[in-house]
Amino acid sequence: MVKIPYRMMLDILLETLGLPPAEYRTRVYDGSRVCVTVLFHTPTSYVGNDRNRMAIPRVQSVDHSMSEDSAAMEAIGYIKCTVKTEIRDYNYSTMKKLEEENRSLKHELNMARYNKKKMKTKIRSIKNKLMIATYEKKQNAMGWFVLTRYMHGLSDHISNVTALNMSPGEGPVDKIINDPLINIEKVAS
Repeated sequence: MVKIPYRMMLDILLETLGLPPAEYRTRVYDGSRVCVTVLFHTPTSYVGNDRNRMAIPRVQSVDHSMSEDSAAMEAIGYIKCTVKTEIRDYNYSTMKKLEEENRSLKHELNMARYNKKKMKTKIRSIKNKLMIATYEKKQNAMGWFVLTRYMHGLSDHISNVTALNMSPGEGPVDKIINDPLINIEKVAS
């Protein structure tokens, strides 16, 4: 098993948060003791200048890499408290699995966006067809209404014309139509 140094994890964390990398200052005391101070920006303090940095001072150890790791571990703990984020230490296989899942989710997201665009065009097409059908339905209904009124008016006109042109006994058809009317007139008088 390979242990990833906390220094690398701190650099990745700062990069993920959009901050510049940490700076390590090393001093040797008494010939064997190594003291490391780590300087880094926190998300709340970084405004683009290098003056406003947080420092974890004087982490001492016998080994140089061990003292840098300890300082980085304390810096990660500090960032974890200020940012209120969870930092997980994954091994290589878990990282590869997560990267594959991220790739798969990105693909699914792109497919969903593509299908959404496709569905928008289908919905737009259906709405247009529905609007045209509704318009044609209204036109058909209007046409039937106009036709009915026209037929009713024509029927009234034919009735009026036949009533005005009624003269008794002027043709074989007139005799059939006018005989009942003449009989009614005779009864009424």
